Amino acid sequence: MATTVQMNSITDAMNLSPEERKKNVTKISLTTGLEAAFKIGIVSIPTALVLTKYWKPFSRNLGVSGRTAVAIIPPLFAFGLVSEQVASRLASPEAYASHVAQQKETKRIAIHHQIANYAYNYPIKTLVGLSIPMVGGIFAYKGTSSHLNTTQRVLHTRVLGQASVLSLLVGTMLFHDYMDRHGPYTE
Repeated sequence: MATTVQMNSITDAMNLSPEERKKNVTKISLTTGLEAAFKIGIVSIPTALVLTKYWKPFSRNLGVSGRTAVAIIPPLFAFGLVSEQVASRLASPEAYASHVAQQKETKRIAIHHQIANYAYNYPIKTLVGLSIPMVGGIFAYKGTSSHLNTTQRVLHTRVLGQASVLSLLVGTMLFHDYMDRHGPYTE
């Protein structure tokens, strides 16, 4: 969700007083930071809840404050990092005017098209972002098998993890090939 500020032209953006520009930059950085926190929170909070419910070492070794921190700290970090980066990037009048012009040109597309474009533009990041939680989940699931010792769990995780990562790799490359033929989503 990109925050837009109503401006008729780049000259309007350049002619804002420093206080008005600061107010607009603060609004943009706050909204962008909250968006990043929401995106990270969608992953971290359910992950902490699932780990607490289904993985006994997690709930046994961490107290309530530790489990809460695992859920809450990643969104707070994302909020602080992204909002600071946006605010510092838009600090100069020229950068702010460029941002306003870019927002006027950019058309909004649906979230699933944005995700598809991201997977197309960054296939390695997509593969890593999907593979690490998958292998971690396999290891956690194998941890519930009481008949396996740690070495056997690691070996089972490696074999299943390799198969799942290769499946993700094939799927990602097929998707990338499809997007090569049809082009990224623009509207």
